[in-house]
Amino acid sequence: GGQVTVVVDGAGPAAGAVFDVTLDTHSVDLDPLDLADTILRNDRGETLTARPWTAPKGGHHREGTLAFDGDVTPFLAGSRWIELVITGVGDLPERTLRWELDS
Repeated sequence: GGQVTVVVDGAGPAAGAVFDVTLDTHSVDLDPLDLADTILRNDRGETLTARPWTAPKGGHHREGTLAFDGDVTPFLAGSRWIELVITGVGDLPERTLRWELDS
């Protein structure tokens, strides 16, 4: 929803906390976005902090890798789900994307 389409693909637990993020829009300039405020949260309430987003500037289309600091192994161990909480993209204050994990 909103004026920016957000597509996120996880690289899978073996890759750690790494996601490919694509943003598309026809109404706002995406170049100022960093996504460094994004958090990764699990069902136990634990969070990891995003690193600066590695995405080349592109105006209305940006795509790049979003990775997180911290030890992913205990973060993922036994988690039923993880979710990305992205803030400040387009006209929606927050977007939450969730993945169910096989325990």
